[in-house]
Amino acid sequence: MHRNVELALYGAIERGFEVIPGIDHFQFHHTLSIWVNKEAMRKYLGNGAHLKAMKVFSKIATGKVFGYESKILPTWAEALRIWDEQGRSV
Repeated sequence: MHRNVELALYGAIERGFEVIPGIDHFQFHHTLSIWVNKEAMRKYLGNGAHLKAMKVFSKIATGKVFGYESKILPTWAEALRIWDEQGRSV
């Protein structure tokens, strides 16, 4: 199943992807998903492709995660600042 279709089936309203250049040819890949509610987000996180990816994440990548509720959609700059300041390493 295509990832965007799977996200929509679980209740994602919008999804964004950003690649940020790093040092020594490294790139940082970020996603930003907007959900109808927290329950829909949690259902997606604990199932299917996302669950499989998280089980191998530490073997293929490093990074942080952060989720929060808001009535205002953040800009990419705001989302990255919040993620950098408050994200949890996985």
